[in-house]
Amino acid sequence: MHANDPTNTVCQRIRLSGVVQGVGFRPFVLRLAKELKLTGWVRNDALGVEIEACGLAENVAQLVQRLHHDTPPQARIDAISSRYTQSVSISDDFYILDSRGGRAATMIGSDTVICRDCLHDMFDSKGRRWRYAFTNCAHCGPRYTICHGLPYDRERTSMRPFAMCKKCQAEYRKSDDRRLHAEGNCCPKCGPQIALL
Repeated sequence: MHANDPTNTVCQRIRLSGVVQGVGFRPFVLRLAKELKLTGWVRNDALGVEIEACGLAENVAQLVQRLHHDTPPQARIDAISSRYTQSVSISDDFYILDSRGGRAATMIGSDTVICRDCLHDMFDSKGRRWRYAFTNCAHCGPRYTICHGLPYDRERTSMRPFAMCKKCQAEYRKSDDRRLHAEGNCCPKCGPQIALL
């Protein structure tokens, strides 16, 4: 079979458990799937992360292999299972879907020290996050301390009352931004403030 042979197209449902929420896993899967020219989706759920990946068999196999080896730094995969399936989503792209609830049987990542990129944002006197103490991205910042429930989404965190401004929303939705689906994303305009009383 040739790589562009349509009969070589498969669809797999992939499940990951472990520390796979609050560590930038959905954006990682989205970027990886787009790189491999796969269609489908990824979402958080009560058990961890679920993926539907459709495309050339060798590309789907490469996705599964890279999930084992190229995970985000704060992630810990305890188990990966996959099975062939008929696609239930008809699309020409790959998406991050809304999370699916249920009785939680997964873990949230721990709080992490601020990353170098966010430190750069904090000390860029011309940037919009200059000296903003709550600067974070998908790779750093609070997780456990702001989480009120799982799956890990903004509405189940202490960030819920802070609606993102337009610029933060744009970062949250931009597929090549490190703040893609960063649930704690905020800036001085829309996020919490510090006061000395």
